[in-house]
Amino acid sequence: MKSKTVKLIFTALAFCLLISILAMGALATGDGTAETPTDSDTSSTPETVNVSVSITGSEHTSSVVVKVNNEEITPSGTSFEVNVGSSVSITVTPAEGYKVSITPGSGWYVNGNTVYTTSVTKNMGSPSFKLLSTTPHRINATVSYASTMDEANKYGAYITTDPSSYACEGDTVTVTVSLSGGQKVSAISGSANGQNFTPQEQSSSNSSYKHYTFTMPDSEVNINALIDKTTYYVRVEGTNHGYVNIYVADGKNTEALEYNDWVELRINPDNGYYIKSVKANGNSINITGNTHSFRVTENVTFTVEFTSSLYVNRIYSSWYGSVTTYNRNWQGQSDFVYGDTVYVDVSPKDGYTVKEITVTDDVTGNTVGISQSTTDKDIYYFTMPAHPVSVKVEFQEGYAIKIADTKYGKVTASAENADEDDIIYITVKPNDGYALTRLKIETDGGDTVLAEKSSFGTYYYFYMPDDNVTVTATFGIAHKEMPFTDVYTYSWFHDAVQFVYDNDIMNGVSDTSFNPDGTVTRGMIVTMLWRLAGEPYSFGGGFSDVPAGHYCYSAAAWAARNGIVNGMTSTTFEPDSNITREQLVTILYRYAQYLGYSTTGSSLYGFTDANKVSSYATNAMSWAVKHGIISGVTTSTLVPAGTATRAQAAQMFMSFSDFLG
Repeated sequence: MKSKTVKLIFTALAFCLLISILAMGALATGDGTAETPTDSDTSSTPETVNVSVSITGSEHTSSVVVKVNNEEITPSGTSFEVNVGSSVSITVTPAEGYKVSITPGSGWYVNGNTVYTTSVTKNMGSPSFKLLSTTPHRINATVSYASTMDEANKYGAYITTDPSSYACEGDTVTVTVSLSGGQKVSAISGSANGQNFTPQEQSSSNSSYKHYTFTMPDSEVNINALIDKTTYYVRVEGTNHGYVNIYVADGKNTEALEYNDWVELRINPDNGYYIKSVKANGNSINITGNTHSFRVTENVTFTVEFTSSLYVNRIYSSWYGSVTTYNRNWQGQSDFVYGDTVYVDVSPKDGYTVKEITVTDDVTGNTVGISQSTTDKDIYYFTMPAHPVSVKVEFQEGYAIKIADTKYGKVTASAENADEDDIIYITVKPNDGYALTRLKIETDGGDTVLAEKSSFGTYYYFYMPDDNVTVTATFGIAHKEMPFTDVYTYSWFHDAVQFVYDNDIMNGVSDTSFNPDGTVTRGMIVTMLWRLAGEPYSFGGGFSDVPAGHYCYSAAAWAARNGIVNGMTSTTFEPDSNITREQLVTILYRYAQYLGYSTTGSSLYGFTDANKVSSYATNAMSWAVKHGIISGVTTSTLVPAGTATRAQAAQMFMSFSDFLG
């Protein structure tokens, strides 16, 4: 009975439990249907990421602050767990005497001593901090020479660092080794704290300098560069259709040359071929003829190219015209043979002209002379050299206005080129003491263009023709208006008197008279020469008859002290004595010697009184006759002892000035 009752009770309880479960399911679904839990119900659990941080030299930190979502946390160890998507910042404050260097890692950003991220992801990198000393340490940099070097070559190399002499831990230090010719760095080494290291070489195209870098440790550093002798090679490649001989001083091996060795290349094209180009280490070079000489300063590989025809490379802008080349038979072509006459037909478009045309030898780099046809201004011609050439034509809008080279003044035009009928203004500015004597404007075709003078007299103007023009100005000495009634335009001495009057060498004896037949004294002549020399200063000359205040005091002192004149005695000059013709040429002769001019003379043969020239004046007289500074009083007489007239003195001074140039 009891056993049966127990079974009935458990059965009733199980039934009630089942009813309860069904009822709960009905409430959960709202429709009496039970649901089974799924995996999605576990998504409310946040995903975490382990953030790892390294701090080198952590003993030198003052503090480390970690914040997650702006809330400071205290991690245990060097890593901590944070939820994906969190914002994190890590700030390391160094102790005094240290600084922080940060390597952020992917996904992190740096701000001062802080790394941060606004959203942690699964693939975040690991930030690292390094505490570096701010105490500067010395850098000792030296060079040494290998035992294989000659004593004479153990000089010239030196070493520098940047920063110089001192750097702090973590600084990048650049080492520069400067080399003299023929030297190389065979090894470079460093040591710090008993540890050796090798600075890292940086690329450099200049063989005179070598650059290396290293990171400064927290200690003093020693750097040494070992310098050794280097050798160089000279090679030639690409010699089809010809050959190249390399000649080296003392017959040295072209694969083991020393710095500054002399090398010569002799280039020999095969029959029917020419040199097209020569390159050294890939760069085109110019040679002389078929040879190239140089001194070795680096490894060099030459590439020589030959061609079976000589071509003309035409360089121009087709926007402004065309350029065609022809041979001597007027057959249009670009290939020629040595010695050909090459015609260049330049056809500018309407409104344009040729500004410049040049021909350059592509191998030697020399300019090839080119001429313009006298019958057709658009045709130019030159002789083909033994190498290809480039013809470069520059066009310009309008017609060119060229200014010829001028002396003693300046000429400018209002434009460099202009169209037909444009008005062009020419400004002429003579140098001091000069005046315009001629202005010529001529077209390339040989026609003269009329220039009008402005009413103001300060410029000229003309109307541009349909051709290029060249403006040529000639300047001469600006003459003063002479007031002398005894100097006529037809007088043989007119130009000489004009010269000495223009240059303030001689004045008249009165306001209206020059007195050409009057005599000149020694004092007058030495004063004239002093004025011609620019009135140089000199203190007293010691002549008792030329006291201070005398009109020729400074002139006589200057001439005597420079050996140009002598006194009549040891203490007298006799300034008022008339000067003879031979005395005058002797003074001019000595002044020419003083200036360093050649004073060679010629024979006085033909002058019947040549034997009457004083011995002291013989060389001076022969020099003066040779250079036209003096002429005979007659066709056969010099009259050396005759008194020189004022007109003769003026003529001698003008001729002497021409001799001086």
